[in-house]
Amino acid sequence: AMAENRTPPSDPGPGARPSQARGRSPEVSGFRIRTMRVESDFRRATHRLDRSERDNYSSMLWNAMRLERKPKVAIRDVVGANLDNAVDYVHEGSLKETMDYYSRKSDPRELIQVLRFYCAYLMPQARREPVPEKQLFLLFKVVDFARTIVQHSSFAVNRDAETLVWGIFYDMGMQRPQVFGRYMDTERAIYNMMKRLQVAPLDHATRLQLAEQMNRQTSYFDALVQYQYLLERFPHVHREDDVRRGRVYILIGDIFQGLSQYAEGGPIRYADARKMRNFIERYNRSYARRGRSLPPIAGGQESQLKRTERALRAIANEWYLQAMPVRAVGAKPITEAVFRVGANHMKDGQAKEALKILREGYPYWLRVPDSAEFLPDRIEYLSLIVAAAVRSKQRGAADWANREMRDHESKLRELQDYRNRVDSLRDTWQVGDELEV
Repeated sequence: AMAENRTPPSDPGPGARPSQARGRSPEVSGFRIRTMRVESDFRRATHRLDRSERDNYSSMLWNAMRLERKPKVAIRDVVGANLDNAVDYVHEGSLKETMDYYSRKSDPRELIQVLRFYCAYLMPQARREPVPEKQLFLLFKVVDFARTIVQHSSFAVNRDAETLVWGIFYDMGMQRPQVFGRYMDTERAIYNMMKRLQVAPLDHATRLQLAEQMNRQTSYFDALVQYQYLLERFPHVHREDDVRRGRVYILIGDIFQGLSQYAEGGPIRYADARKMRNFIERYNRSYARRGRSLPPIAGGQESQLKRTERALRAIANEWYLQAMPVRAVGAKPITEAVFRVGANHMKDGQAKEALKILREGYPYWLRVPDSAEFLPDRIEYLSLIVAAAVRSKQRGAADWANREMRDHESKLRELQDYRNRVDSLRDTWQVGDELEV
């Protein structure tokens, strides 16, 4: 009932009022973020959380009975005994340890309560923060915590948490439209889809659109959460015909592939590093138990970034290869996925593996028309086979791929010549018609 009466940020109403930064210009004070009703709800629901945590973990006998250790970092270690600590960059490690501890709890409601507490605690501090960079740090921390609430909520939707995120991006977009305008527009779409899923959580089409919008918003892990939800609830059909899962496999692979390319070609940018660090922390916290974990990028050393890139490419390859047997996805998307797998193996110095997977995927090209639209991609695919064959010293495969490539280059030239002749004749006819007139 609380969520149904939520006042959207676009309509301030009685439950949301713009906060005032008296005596400060917008350039100095940064963003003016309104106070939202959901903050009061979070604060009311968690006002004794730090005390209950202190009571639970102060008794050694009680901990021994529950076979549970005290967390490395308690809430009060971050916010202070009087709830007056100013959270800063130096607290990132403490916040991470707190999240790691509560994520291991069997009941996700404990983690959600901690996340609500931090959201309600950080928002007033973000409004008071005079340094724009620190204010953005605090606001983005609130966004991360709110999205984590969504992840661990029933059906992976939570309108209250999304209201908080939407309110932040709405005010940021209205005050800095040249920078945050597109994020505001995307967040509006996310907010509307979250409202729909709150009442119709099995609407798979809307959830797929929600994941795509989160990906567009660069909330990559949150898009992954929605894709994983869909994979677990799609009806099971024969693998070759499971087109919905096949497409989601490729979309998930694209997330990891895109992240692996952030640090290529030079030092990683701060904004990209923040996105990668957030993705890696949440991925390791939620999905590392299902497989390997991702190496952190703390320190930003080139060798560390390379390790992270290789791990991201390996996971991308796994998702792309899951789509390969799903013929219903279509030949062209599968050839694109196989090409990325081969290119990733080549970057990692695995020429034999690249050649093997590229040759296994080449029969899909027989189902793709030999048109001017697709022939350049097929030629690029064959050139990668040649490179992999040469590097792995397999002359027969290199000769075959070279013959195929020459044949298709000849077809492409013929199609281009034909198109040029048609365009020339069309221009001639147009000139003749103009002269008659």
